[in-house]
Amino acid sequence: MKTAQRGQPIFWMVRLLGALGFVMVAVMIGQSGLQLQSIRDNRARLQEEQEHLNQPTREILERADEARKAIQAALDETNPFTEKSGAVTDLGNTVRQLTHSTEDPSAILALTRLDQVANNLAAVEKHALAWRARYDIDVKDLAEQQAQVQAYLAALRNEAELQYGRRRLEEAIRYKRWRSAKSDEAAHLALILTEQARQESHGLGEFKTDLADLARIVESFNGEQNIHNLANLKDNKLWPALDRINYQFDLVNDLKIALFGKGFTADEQHQRILPASGGLYSLRQDYLLLQREHQELEDDLALVSHDIAAAVTAFAESSKLRSDALALRMEQILAANWRQMLIFGVGCLLLFWVFAWFISRAIRDRVLAIELAKAEADSGRQIARRLMQEQQAANQELERLAEALTSSEVFLQSLVENLPVEIFRKDTEGRFIFANKRFCDCKGMSLTEVLGKTNFDIDPPELAQKYREIDKDLIETRRPSEREEIWRNPSGEERWNRVIQLAVLDTSNHVVATQGMSWDVSSTKQAEKNLKLAKETAELAARAKSEFLAKMSHEIRTPMNGVIGMIDLLLDCNLAEQEREFAETIRVSAATLLTIINDILDVSKIEAGKMTLEVINFDLVKTIESTVDIVAMGAFSKGIELVHSIPTGIPTLLRGDPGRLRQVLTNLLGNAVKFTEKGEVVVSVGKESESTTDIVLKFSVHDTGIGITSEAQERLFDAFSQADGSTTRKYGGTGLGLTIAKRLVEMMQGEIGVQSEAGVSSTFWFTARLEKQVLDVDATKPDVVDFPAATVLVIDDNATNRQVLCDQILAWRMRAAGAADGSEALKKLRLAGQKGEPYDLALIDVQMPGMDGLTLARAIRADTSIAGTRLIALTSLGQVCSTEELKQAKIDTYVVKPVKVSRLFDCLVSAMGQSLARDIAANSELPAAPLPLSQVDVQTGKVRILLAEDNHTNQLVALGLLRKLGYGADTAEDGLAALDAHQAVPYDIILMDCQMPELDGFDATRAIRMWEQSSTIFRGRSPVYIIAMTANAMRGDREKCLAAGMDEYITKPIRKQELQALLERWKPRFKIELTR
Repeated sequence: MKTAQRGQPIFWMVRLLGALGFVMVAVMIGQSGLQLQSIRDNRARLQEEQEHLNQPTREILERADEARKAIQAALDETNPFTEKSGAVTDLGNTVRQLTHSTEDPSAILALTRLDQVANNLAAVEKHALAWRARYDIDVKDLAEQQAQVQAYLAALRNEAELQYGRRRLEEAIRYKRWRSAKSDEAAHLALILTEQARQESHGLGEFKTDLADLARIVESFNGEQNIHNLANLKDNKLWPALDRINYQFDLVNDLKIALFGKGFTADEQHQRILPASGGLYSLRQDYLLLQREHQELEDDLALVSHDIAAAVTAFAESSKLRSDALALRMEQILAANWRQMLIFGVGCLLLFWVFAWFISRAIRDRVLAIELAKAEADSGRQIARRLMQEQQAANQELERLAEALTSSEVFLQSLVENLPVEIFRKDTEGRFIFANKRFCDCKGMSLTEVLGKTNFDIDPPELAQKYREIDKDLIETRRPSEREEIWRNPSGEERWNRVIQLAVLDTSNHVVATQGMSWDVSSTKQAEKNLKLAKETAELAARAKSEFLAKMSHEIRTPMNGVIGMIDLLLDCNLAEQEREFAETIRVSAATLLTIINDILDVSKIEAGKMTLEVINFDLVKTIESTVDIVAMGAFSKGIELVHSIPTGIPTLLRGDPGRLRQVLTNLLGNAVKFTEKGEVVVSVGKESESTTDIVLKFSVHDTGIGITSEAQERLFDAFSQADGSTTRKYGGTGLGLTIAKRLVEMMQGEIGVQSEAGVSSTFWFTARLEKQVLDVDATKPDVVDFPAATVLVIDDNATNRQVLCDQILAWRMRAAGAADGSEALKKLRLAGQKGEPYDLALIDVQMPGMDGLTLARAIRADTSIAGTRLIALTSLGQVCSTEELKQAKIDTYVVKPVKVSRLFDCLVSAMGQSLARDIAANSELPAAPLPLSQVDVQTGKVRILLAEDNHTNQLVALGLLRKLGYGADTAEDGLAALDAHQAVPYDIILMDCQMPELDGFDATRAIRMWEQSSTIFRGRSPVYIIAMTANAMRGDREKCLAAGMDEYITKPIRKQELQALLERWKPRFKIELTR
């Protein structure tokens, strides 16, 4: 009962607290509803006022934009003229209506400023409309006056032609009088007639010149945009030109009135014209003033537009300020409401906390007692439960580890037993403590017999001692042991085994055992033995194939040397036309056959793996120029322009195989010339990539030939393939050239390809990776030549050649320009002379359509204004002009196309009057043709030549070629006879065949060099010049000849040009000999 009475106050306090909380929540909800309604009303009013302010702002902006566009349309000369638009008026009305409709002082102030700006815009519109009316009238009058001036100029030109006709008629009459006069009277009359004709011609010529000057000044007068320059033209050019014209005064007077207006006056004192209105000058001046006024109107319009934007911005800012004020009021109301709610809420919370504190004190003791008892009971139950769970988890983990260990042991045991290797382990004493089944089977014992035993119990004593030393070294050094050894299996068969053995360490890093494994490698050893045998067999086959190719090359070239050599000698004889045609056919067929043989041998060398690349230093420019020289004669015989281009930024001193690079280029250039009937063949070099040690270059050969279809391009680089069968029948060839080129390019770590369009052109390209030469710093510095700011004009009808020459000249820091024909060249030369900047040099192509090079040179020398230009002729190979023809045309020097960079440089230096240590002519003298060696030798009679050749046909060929070159020679049948002949009478030159009986050319050369070093006869005398003649064309043949002591190398069949070049190359040595 006591407990119930004690709980009554608590019950009533809880009910009172709930009722109080309900009242507080109701009050807070009602207050929040009233605040939200007030906020909605204020937000709606604010949005309404903001929209009321934004609508006039948009309307003003639209009216202002329409007004600006209307004024701009009036100022645009290209649009037709329109009357005044109402956009400006609408803008003013809108602003004034808005001013009357608002009571806000800041808005009224902004609208008043906007009204002033609208008035300014109306003034600009009025001025623009007036300007447009005057502009249209002035443009119309100016066009009419320009047409009238041109009509007067045309009338004056017609009058000039009439005066010329009258003069010609009067000359004819005087000529008739002279013909009918007597001799004395005729002579006197001739003098009079000549003087009259000269004066009249001079006067008429001056009239035409003045008239042309007047027309040019009027033309510049019409195009002048500066009003001050216009006055300068009027006083300093136009008026003097009018004063010089004294023919047809009436026409000239009318022209002056058309130019300066009716009633103009001339101020003689100040040498100027005072123009009147209505003339071309005054109209042009008015036009320029209108242009200036147009610019001012545009500036005023831009300023007014800016003012309108600023006024609208001010009006918008005033609207924004009013909006911000309304928003601020709403924020203040919301803040006040929130403060009231916060104070009410805090009071309610305090009251609730006081009631809660009284209640908590009444029930706290009872709750604490109950919770204490409950906590003690829960703690005991939790401890017991946790101990049981830990015990259960420990049991499960133990079972899992046991299962894993068992599984791991089973797996490892299965793995070790089933691996195809022998596995063992020994303790530090050498006793076996583990071995798998394969190891036991290999020893022929069971596992129980092996365990606990040492190698001395299992293997022979000497082998056991070896294993013991290996184990001891392994324990001491801890280095793994890997070896191959011979094991004898239980059946007595010896097998090769590979053994790997290593030390086993414990956690303290101490060696506790050694373990290893071994496996049978007998099959691998047998495979290595078979591979070595196969390699030796392949090397023997390759050597045999190489020897066969060398023998084939020698055996084929020997009779070909006789055929081609004899045909060349036969063609030099006096043959009948039909006989020469037969001989030429044989020569072409033999050359074609030799090309086919060379291609087949090259393919054979590639297939045999005997084609390798050498790596030597070479000059890229010289390699390309020498390659172009090979096909130059064929190109120019067909009238094809042959051009090569190497940009200046590409390194030219490289390392690689220049011979194989030249072979690929020769193949592509030869095909380009073969398949091109007209146009050009261009070889160019570009850079693909570059590093510090090497560079990848891209070579391109472009032609304007027959082109290749896309279907044919797919099989173009296959062996024995050409575009189609008709190509083979028309142009010949084996189709191996591109196959060989592809193989060589791949050996140079490059690619090869083609872009072509049938019937239009083809471009073959390939890339090659080449090394850079390692040069000293001084050697890498470019040679700088101090050309005196020379200007060069390149005259060539071929655009590619012209551009290449200009680029090269620009690279030498000279100025260059081009001309496509003689007429254009004369215009450019004369125009430069008139400007006071004449050209210093002119490169003239001799073979040009229309006006050829020699005619152009004579025309330049005949014109005194440009006669000082130095001239260099560009002549084609095989069409070199004679020295007399060049001298008659007063050409300073010449260079042969395709132009070599070094030769062009020498010619420019020679023409500019600078001296270089090169074989070029100085100053204005033409370069002299080099004197053939044969002429010097024949004149002196001191050059002795020995021909060492065992083949009789080849002897006849070589002797015939030497006779054609102006030499005689003795013969020797073999190397031994050549040695005896040279020891008897020392020779200057020996042509040495490499393959001869008794003593071949290599041994004979070595013997000759040894004799020259030891003989007293040769003291103070240069060694004999030995030229190797060989029918072998395999790689290494040249090096073999040079290593034997020979000076030069020539392959059979021997060509006259190649032999002459070798003899000419040694001319300086003969000159030294002759002076002793």
